[in-house]
Amino acid sequence: LKDLSSADDKLVELKSALRGSYTTSLCLCIVGVFRKYHAYLLVSNDLTIQAFEGLIGVVKNVYNPADCSSSERCILAYLYDAYSSCCYLVEKFSEMFLNAHRKMKMTLYATTTPLASNSLWDPSFMIDVINNTKAHHQHESSVIKHLTDTPANRYSFVCNAVI
Repeated sequence: LKDLSSADDKLVELKSALRGSYTTSLCLCIVGVFRKYHAYLLVSNDLTIQAFEGLIGVVKNVYNPADCSSSERCILAYLYDAYSSCCYLVEKFSEMFLNAHRKMKMTLYATTTPLASNSLWDPSFMIDVINNTKAHHQHESSVIKHLTDTPANRYSFVCNAVI
């Protein structure tokens, strides 16, 4: 994680097609591990601070959380959660991260409501699939068929997934 920022800088310098996407995709896997073991990571202040600094290095060029890739958004969401739950991160990074933290809260955690549309929104449509994706892998073709049948189904699914 320490070297990801410098690896990304090197890819930019070489004008590689992988610049931006390689390090954020790799970092997304790291964030997945951090999320799974979040409680254990928080036990060690030093490791948490190192992880926080490394993740900040990867998303240092994201100025607007609304205009970034989904991988970067996941990294930002983890940074937000870690900062919100660790008093020692707040103490150490408040000057640098407080404005970014506010912007992330407004952008990533804003309350969303579906807009008016020609499609009717069914708040219960496929909620069971959204809440328990593993149980529906066997019936994946039927789930896809439900979504492709009508635009209203797709609209309801997207609204329910986002909300």
